[in-house]
Amino acid sequence: MFKIVLIFFSTIFFFFSYSSGINSLTKNQVIKIKQQVNFIDPLVNKARSKESKLNKEKYKKSKVIFNSIKKKNWSEANKLAKNNEVLKKIVDWHFLNQNNNSKYFNRTKKFVEENPDWPQKKQLRRKMELFINKNLNNKEIIKYFETYPPITTKGAVNYVDALKKEKGLENVKNLIRKTWIERKFTRSQSKDFYKRYKKVLRIEDHDARIEKLTWTGRSYEARRMLPLINKNKKKLYNAKIILRRRAGNADQAISSIDTDLLNDQGLVYERLRWRRKSRLYKTAYDLINPLPNNLKYERKWWYEISIIVRKLIENKEYKKAYYLIKDFSSKSNELLSESEWYAGWIAYEFLNFDSEIHINHFLNSYENTDHKGEKAKSGYWAGRAYEKINNIELSNLWYENSAKYVTEFYGQLSHEKINTNKSLIPNEELYGKNLFIKDDLDFVNSDIYKASELMLANGTRKNAKLFISNLIYNSKSPGQLQIIAKLSKDFDRPDLAIKASKYAEKKNIYLYHYAYPSLKNYKIYKDVEKELVYAVIKQESAFDSKAISRVGARGMMQIMPATANIVSKQLKLNYSKKRLTSDVQYNVSLGSYYLYSLIEDYDSYLLALIGYNAGPRRVKRWIKKFGDPRKENVDYDSWIEKIPIKETRLYVKIVLSNLQVYRQKNQTSKKISIFSRKN
Repeated sequence: MFKIVLIFFSTIFFFFSYSSGINSLTKNQVIKIKQQVNFIDPLVNKARSKESKLNKEKYKKSKVIFNSIKKKNWSEANKLAKNNEVLKKIVDWHFLNQNNNSKYFNRTKKFVEENPDWPQKKQLRRKMELFINKNLNNKEIIKYFETYPPITTKGAVNYVDALKKEKGLENVKNLIRKTWIERKFTRSQSKDFYKRYKKVLRIEDHDARIEKLTWTGRSYEARRMLPLINKNKKKLYNAKIILRRRAGNADQAISSIDTDLLNDQGLVYERLRWRRKSRLYKTAYDLINPLPNNLKYERKWWYEISIIVRKLIENKEYKKAYYLIKDFSSKSNELLSESEWYAGWIAYEFLNFDSEIHINHFLNSYENTDHKGEKAKSGYWAGRAYEKINNIELSNLWYENSAKYVTEFYGQLSHEKINTNKSLIPNEELYGKNLFIKDDLDFVNSDIYKASELMLANGTRKNAKLFISNLIYNSKSPGQLQIIAKLSKDFDRPDLAIKASKYAEKKNIYLYHYAYPSLKNYKIYKDVEKELVYAVIKQESAFDSKAISRVGARGMMQIMPATANIVSKQLKLNYSKKRLTSDVQYNVSLGSYYLYSLIEDYDSYLLALIGYNAGPRRVKRWIKKFGDPRKENVDYDSWIEKIPIKETRLYVKIVLSNLQVYRQKNQTSKKISIFSRKN
């Protein structure tokens, strides 16, 4: 194992000193600050009327209603809820979401109109669109869709039909064409629509439709369009479909295309995608050197280009990577910012260009984004670029700009550069301050808030998440977001409190107390830093003990069953897949021990986190390819950016930034390197 010597000025190490911050507070001062987190309850309870106050007895009563809902005993549920307006709405909401029948159209319409702030509104509107022509006349259909634009293809077609009958075909031509081009049709829907409106639909409408279908990967719909387009374009689109589906003889299909159509942007894109998925990176690069002008579907192009650029960097073809990324232009500020940063980083890290070149790229990246993480990253690298040419004044200026984003990885690096002895976050913000104002009282007394509270108390986890998410996205003030976060925490849903906090942070509202929960009642393996375990859990599952990922990772620490089986034997525990999501202590014991074992193997937090996220084999592979980040002559920030897998690259940065906040919040005074738990 490597023994790392801590060098104060080396950027290989990343730790925080709180000597002038949290450690200077007395114990009583810390207790007083922490007591501020309890400010909401008295205000909220005072705001509620006697009728709306929800005590344990009322939770118990509502639980009986929820049990009736679960059994779909609607008559019993309605009977029990008849004297409580909120519970009546909850029963209605469940009933309407679970029933598809035209006879409930008017009841559903009434519910949506009277409760516009309830979740699943789009789902209910979809149901209504299925039966709208059976329940409303043409004028009513038109009026309805003028208020609620169609969501489904069936709704859009019903709207077109009603307008045609009321206003005549001539006045609906443009909408007919727009519907044909933009909507997803089943085989029978497309056949019926075309039959009714083929006299209105032009060859250019068919071209526009199949173009959209091929770009969006809807190959089966596109194939049904082939008989409707010109013969010379039929071969072009047939080749695109074959390439997308990776079926048939792609070379033969391409060779049959007219020469003047071979540079069709959609065809170039499909060939690029096909080659990239076949790992033919060299010939994929040849296809886009130079890039087509005026790229359509820029995000799709960017996804492919960024992968090719990564492969060029891995193969040390740095100039090719730089010029490819430099030539990418976008109408999206987000993509432009990302591409500018990439160009700057490649020039800075690998090419002996004039410093002005990479500095300008970093500054352009900073100016073209509103995303906090990207601002922090661009600002930090601008600071490093100026530091490289000994312009300390501008270097510090850009580190200061980056350091404003204290929860972001690069903001924390910048903070370390210029504020070594200062606390990362002001203590009064870290422990919570009252954002609740009188105007928020109506929110607390609203039906949707009370319903959300009841859902947390007695509803399914899925529905509780629906209601709380709905509250979050419709919140109108910092105080409301704080109340939502506290409500979630009180009902043991830290995952939803974190969700509220993340949404708040996008609006420059910081709810650190709810954003960084911990596990006070559970034991973590003794030889692993508990703040690191919290940082991992926050990113892995947001403290959701029931979380199951799409690949099967389970529980708070998102352990794969196969890994859990191995670790349980090492700890001499019985293996149980079920307990990974039903027993928090079991999950945390296995996960924290596995994390500890990775730290023991690598003597490095960074490498241990990569192993936890991407697997130990990749750790060895990337050390061999990019060098060893535990060595003093390797810049850890650049090394992290060389990680080929975007998910892992983001993962380690987020966990390491979480770690620093937890260290301050938990008053950790030890100076611990990111790369080793050992001093």
